[in-house]
Amino acid sequence: MLSQNDYFTLQVGLNAFQGELQIQWHYVLAMTVVTLLPITLVFAFLQRFITTGIATTGMK
Repeated sequence: MLSQNDYFTLQVGLNAFQGELQIQWHYVLAMTVVTLLPITLVFAFLQRFITTGIATTGMK
């Protein structure tokens, strides 16, 4: 669907970074950590609200 590298999501860009014959795993793993950092930070800051929402889902 996307034809330009500028519009790739992080996961698609990570997959496109791999070569066909050689994969430099240290770069792939470093980029994976960078990809996971924003998700981890958002969860850390909003963990209280997420767990409260899950706990009160079944209650009326």
